[in-house]
Amino acid sequence: MLLFAFLVWAFFVVITALIAGSKNRSVGGWAALGAFFGVFATIAVACCSKLPTEAEIAARREADPAVDAQQLAAEHHAPTAVPLRHNKNQRAIQCLTV
Repeated sequence: MLLFAFLVWAFFVVITALIAGSKNRSVGGWAALGAFFGVFATIAVACCSKLPTEAEIAARREADPAVDAQQLAAEHHAPTAVPLRHNKNQRAIQCLTV
């Protein structure tokens, strides 16, 4: 039974790392997350969008020199502001970037 649990754990580590690699994300980082969180990390990385490769960034930079790497990354990860609850002691509503 312990062997089966280890094999399932190892399976999720490997699958999480493979999915992360196919989406141009940190393979080692996602493998570590897969080791700690198992199927939840696998689902999380599967839901993530694919990041642009260095070749795609270079091609976009050649086409439009004004485009930089941060602007390209921002296109793929456009943060949305989620208002938090207003506290009586606060003068403005804070926003959490998701």
